Amino acid sequence: MNHKKTGTRTILMILTLAVLSVFVLSAVPSRANEPAAISEDAIPEGAIIVSDLPDIVHELIASPGITDGINQGLVGEDPKMIINGREYAKGFCTHPISASEPSVITADISKYSGEYPLFHVLAGKDYTTEGGGAGHPVRFEILADGETVYTSQALEYGQTDDVYVNVKGVSELSIVCYAAGPFAWLTTNFVNAFLCRPEDGPAATPTAQPPEEPTADPDPTGDPGPTEKPEKVFVSDVSGITHELIDSAG
Repeated sequence: MNHKKTGTRTILMILTLAVLSVFVLSAVPSRANEPAAISEDAIPEGAIIVSDLPDIVHELIASPGITDGINQGLVGEDPKMIINGREYAKGFCTHPISASEPSVITADISKYSGEYPLFHVLAGKDYTTEGGGAGHPVRFEILADGETVYTSQALEYGQTDDVYVNVKGVSELSIVCYAAGPFAWLTTNFVNAFLCRPEDGPAATPTAQPPEEPTADPDPTGDPGPTEKPEKVFVSDVSGITHELIDSAG
């Protein structure tokens, strides 16, 4: 037996497997190649980031291994908040508690809602729900001191809702997330959640045109005159009517 040839074949096989493994691994998508966090590009300078406030209360589904969902995704060794391929660093990731019980995120904004009366949030289902596709919608509400100030439509994977609401003078702000269909694939992100001044909010809508000024009263005394309707006069009852028409017998 030629041990030299056998050894050469073994070395060639090892090299071939090594080269193949490089190609295979390079073809496998990696979460490490996801886009960098971009939340800063949409948050106005000086805005109050709600997810950075202390004492946030987050009531959500109880499941082994999940995070608190504050400024991070819920699952995985490197949890991220990604909506439609874009990763966000600031916000909340949540999941309804059950088919009938929503998740609730609550923050105390009493120190800021006077100077920063607009609340903004971008809502969308997390990238981990892509496998569920359509048919697993969520909806959400924004509450200000327990009163609903915004209710969303049902959101499917790939849909987003970009919201501004007025929370001037509000102490407690809550985001409530419900299952709007089957209880599966419901992980949802509420990112870029911040308070800002009105000038940093969305462009103002055009103001309505002022109503026309009433015409001046022709009576200088200001007397509007009689309020009773004038008596009806029928023209056919007036005397002296002349009627010229065709001359025909009968």
